[in-house]
Amino acid sequence: MNDGNAESICNLLRMNVTLFGYTLIETAKINNVDPQAWMPEVLDPIADHKITRLDELVLWRYAQL
Repeated sequence: MNDGNAESICNLLRMNVTLFGYTLIETAKINNVDPQAWMPEVLDPIADHKITRLDELVLWRYAQL
């Protein structure tokens, strides 16, 4: 892989991560949830959370609490 390809891949990744973060934040705002409160509540435990219970971490469920 040459430097040009590596740079293009890094730029694409950066854009995808930025869009993903923006989407999460805007979705939280639409659902009247503070994104700074919700994101740590989800991102911290997600690695240890049982896959069969991931629905417990979705935004709209958090908004009901």
